[in-house]
Amino acid sequence: MADEFDSWRAMLAGEKVSLQEETPLPGYYKIKDRRGDAEGLKREWVPCAIWRDFRGNLIAEIDGDPVPTWVIWPYAAKAPITFEQYTEMHEARK
Repeated sequence: MADEFDSWRAMLAGEKVSLQEETPLPGYYKIKDRRGDAEGLKREWVPCAIWRDFRGNLIAEIDGDPVPTWVIWPYAAKAPITFEQYTEMHEARK
């Protein structure tokens, strides 16, 4: 049975997935934190996620903070991570 996380799972498995800039794929990812750019600091990896709410709307967050999906997609597609990695990264940043 297919679900909305199938493409993310395929990316984790190293399979080629057709990506479209305007169509975010639900899953768990990491991106470089751009907040360090202004101070010239080294950018760290931060966890992010994309999922659908109960109405079917795409929701996105970076390090626990809600953001529009376009802020992280398609950048996040370059670095899918497991749910366990996402959880570990998120907990380590608290």
